[in-house]
Amino acid sequence: MTQSIEVVELRGDGDVHHVRRPEPETGAGDLLIAVRQVGLCATDREIRDGEMAYFRTGLARYPIVPGHEWVGEVMDTGAGAIGFEVGDRVVGECSIGCGHCAVCAAGRYHMCPNRMETGLISLDGALATRMIFPARAARKVPSSVPDDDACLIEPTAVGLNIVRACGIVEGESVLVVGAGTIGLLAAQVAVARGAKVVSVADVSPERLAAATRLGAHEVVDAAVVTAQRWNCVIEASGNPAGLAFALEHAVPGGTVACVSLYGTGALAVDMDLVVTRDLTVRGALGSPNCWDEAIDLVAAGTVRPGRLITTRLRPADVAKGLDLVGRPDQLKVVIEFG
Repeated sequence: MTQSIEVVELRGDGDVHHVRRPEPETGAGDLLIAVRQVGLCATDREIRDGEMAYFRTGLARYPIVPGHEWVGEVMDTGAGAIGFEVGDRVVGECSIGCGHCAVCAAGRYHMCPNRMETGLISLDGALATRMIFPARAARKVPSSVPDDDACLIEPTAVGLNIVRACGIVEGESVLVVGAGTIGLLAAQVAVARGAKVVSVADVSPERLAAATRLGAHEVVDAAVVTAQRWNCVIEASGNPAGLAFALEHAVPGGTVACVSLYGTGALAVDMDLVVTRDLTVRGALGSPNCWDEAIDLVAAGTVRPGRLITTRLRPADVAKGLDLVGRPDQLKVVIEFG
C-alpha cells in the first residue's frame, strides 16, 4: 500500500493549504529525506502573498511547496547518489544549476537559466514530512552541529556570500543595514572573518538589542542622523529607506552590497551620490560556492545561527508562523517535524 506524506502548498491565494500526496519515489541521483526542521523567512511569506519578484519574471509558478532552510535525515538513496547513506543528516543548497551549461561551468550556477531553486523554482521545498532532493546539491552535517544551527546553514551561506561580495578584508569597518536574519548572520560572518568594527543599523529597538546579543560591535539607530561612514555597507533591510541609508553611509570609494529583494520593481536611487562618492554598488544573489565554508563556520562555533530562533511551531501551524515572520520581536520562526 502506497504511503502518503503531509505537504504544505502555497497557491497564490494568501492561504496555507495542508494536503496529502503519495510518498515520492527516489530517482537516480536523488535522496529521500525525512525533514526535521525548517526555517521560515520573508521569501516564504512573499510566496504566500504573491509578492515574490520571481512571479513577475515568470520564473516561479504555483502551486509551490515552500521551505529552503532545512535539515533532514536521509531515508533512501537513488542510484548514483554517491557519498550518502541512510541515516546521514543533511542540508541542501537553494540554487541548483543544470551543471552542463557555460554559466554553471563558470561557477555561477545560481544564475543558470535552467536552474532549480528549492521551494521556489521547479523543486519542492522542505515543508513536507518527506522530500526528494538532488544528492549533488546536498551536504552532510557534522554530528557536533545541532539541528537548530543546521537548519539555518542556508541563510548563513547567504550571509557569507554577501560578506564576500562586499570584499571585506581584515581590519575594515562594516555596516549592516537591517537586523533581520540575513543581516544578523552577515554581521556574525564579518566578525568571524576579522572585520575591525561591525555595526548593525535598524529602526527597531528589539532588533538592535538582538544584534548586540549576537555579537555586533556596535548598533546604530537608523532613524537618527549620523555622520559616521563605513568602508563596506551591506544592505539587508529589504526597504527602500534602508538602501538610501546604505548609500549615504559608505565612505568615498566604499562598497555597498545589496542582498535584499524589494518586491516593488524600480526604486529611486541617488545616482549622483553613487558617482560623486565613487561608490561600488553590487548585488549578491543566493549562496553559490559558499556552503562548505558556511558549514565550517557553524561547526567551529564562530557563527551560531540557531541563536536567532525565537519561535518553534509544529507543521500544522505554518500559517501562524508566516504571520509572525518580519515582526520586530521575531528573528527566526522554525517548524519542527517528528
